[in-house]
Amino acid sequence: MNSGKLFSIEQQNDTLYEYRCDANFDCRTKARKHYKIIKSKQKGNLTLLAVERLDSIPLSAKPIRDNRFFIIGIEKLSENKIKLINEVTSYTQDSISKMPFELSLLDNKFGFTYYEENYLKSLNSDFKIDKEFAQELSESIKSSNVELMELYQNTKTGDLYASGITAELIAREMTKRNLSPILAKKKMNEANRE
Repeated sequence: MNSGKLFSIEQQNDTLYEYRCDANFDCRTKARKHYKIIKSKQKGNLTLLAVERLDSIPLSAKPIRDNRFFIIGIEKLSENKIKLINEVTSYTQDSISKMPFELSLLDNKFGFTYYEENYLKSLNSDFKIDKEFAQELSESIKSSNVELMELYQNTKTGDLYASGITAELIAREMTKRNLSPILAKKKMNEANRE
């Protein structure tokens, strides 16, 4: 949800697809990433997946890389949201087949929250953020997410510029207030420039 960019995840049979969408929930028809599920384990609301990324690297001498295998965790947080744990650590087929495939691989890992489209649409999107409200939001975000930030810092998310964690923190704060997180960062930035 950074600058109005949304990501959608869909599972069809043994394949996971990730799409990029705009603030109006219009998603591109071609998946941004897709993974074949090669192993899965579930307990309660937590699912562990071993996956193979099926996307190739265009214009490369080796378009199909050896380290194209990943561990992904999906935790159902509620009817409206899931947590996706997807570290950037990659494995070869040999190394992923030799590692213990246990749900404990997901312990103490940060994951980005994905919200159901209908839930996001049900939140209030017709609101303004002035400078005072932007400061209130920032202070609340700083004071209430210490543990989450520790998890984030100890997980290899691949979020190089911290845009993902910024969007995550803003989304959590906005949904607590029954406000839509879509374009909230942009509204906060505009309010702070006033």
